[in-house]
Amino acid sequence: MATPGRRHVRTSPQLSARLAALRGRIPAAAQFIVYRATSNPAASVQEGYLVPGEVRHLNAMAFDFWLAERGLADAERLSVAVLVIRERLTANGTIRDCAVEYRRGAVDGPYDGTPARIVFTGPARRPRFYQATPEGALAEIAATPGTAARPGSATDAAAAMRDAVQASCGRMARILDAREPTFIEAMVGITSVLHVMQEDGREVGCGILRHGPNAIALRADFPRFDVKPTLSARQSSLLEALAAAEGLVACETRRDEHGLAIVARRRAAADLVLVRFDGEAAGVAPYVPGRPTGLTSDQERWLHYIATYEALDVLDAYHDGTSDALIVLTGGADGAAWRHHVDSDGIEKWRRADTGSVAATLHDTRSNGGGAPAERPAAAHPAAEPGPAPTAFGSAAQARFPASAHHVDEGANRRSTDGYEASGYIH
Repeated sequence: MATPGRRHVRTSPQLSARLAALRGRIPAAAQFIVYRATSNPAASVQEGYLVPGEVRHLNAMAFDFWLAERGLADAERLSVAVLVIRERLTANGTIRDCAVEYRRGAVDGPYDGTPARIVFTGPARRPRFYQATPEGALAEIAATPGTAARPGSATDAAAAMRDAVQASCGRMARILDAREPTFIEAMVGITSVLHVMQEDGREVGCGILRHGPNAIALRADFPRFDVKPTLSARQSSLLEALAAAEGLVACETRRDEHGLAIVARRRAAADLVLVRFDGEAAGVAPYVPGRPTGLTSDQERWLHYIATYEALDVLDAYHDGTSDALIVLTGGADGAAWRHHVDSDGIEKWRRADTGSVAATLHDTRSNGGGAPAERPAAAHPAAEPGPAPTAFGSAAQARFPASAHHVDEGANRRSTDGYEASGYIH
């Protein structure tokens, strides 16, 4: 009997011809494979296929043999979904630039899905998206929020992420914290962003890509933000006693310009209060949503922009106690609430959906005719200057998230206070 080997496996041109004969009706994926090519200034390119049950990278011939052993050599090879990652690293081992491709059958097999190719720099900056043409070439397309989402499996996500981190950062690496991706990070396929302590003691950001049951860690300078402050044991005890005495339910812990605070709700009513600590005591203060003092002109301009051109109500805003940034809660007519991080230059670093009870309470109060939440005196935050003219956004991403799409690359898109310039991240 013939030994399974390369001659039994269809080549990439044959796969493309087969796909053309099927009129683009690609079969459902039966195997999810990762091909990764990594280059850095200090070493030669390391590349190969990562397949289930193998620790080492497989070259093309070994991969063909692996497919043949599993009956995926002939037309069935189109059911093998291959995620291709080509990354160039900096001297410290983080991504300088990266290309992610979705193919079938092999590293050079026919493209699969829309987008079929995504390129970006650093931590998912300046992304560009491409789809395959009927001739098998690539054509650039506009970015669309969520377009890069790929179906996964029921594999335990936490275990898959842990394995990916240990493969990338060492067996003794520890995950310090995790956050949801920004919408730009999600657009390139990142499902989680982790902050990791490597074996050598250095800390690094990791963006997690999912491909079927596989999780892949991309090391890059992903920003670590919105890290929720933790209470000491003493503070936790004080909060527990106060909550019992006052009938409070803790909703959110934050650190603003006045220090550590817990936003809580009274059990008997819908009103919110602030709990703050003063030495060995915890006290309750009214929660007054509004704008803080000391906003920069750019932050004022951003607030005007978000209300005027995105039709979002500003529910609350406060200074991030660990930086000079502004945290803003907004709500839309569709009932959705958002949390935004706006730096001192008025650049929106990130936004995410806010499903917490604080945003929900503020949004309900505003939506149900309860009147706008009380703001601080007018002198505390002067009216914003006349806002800039709206930008002519040219993509679905900019239409849905104009202020954020406008600032996706804060390094490249720094602008003067004269107005909002076009983003330029889609070339």
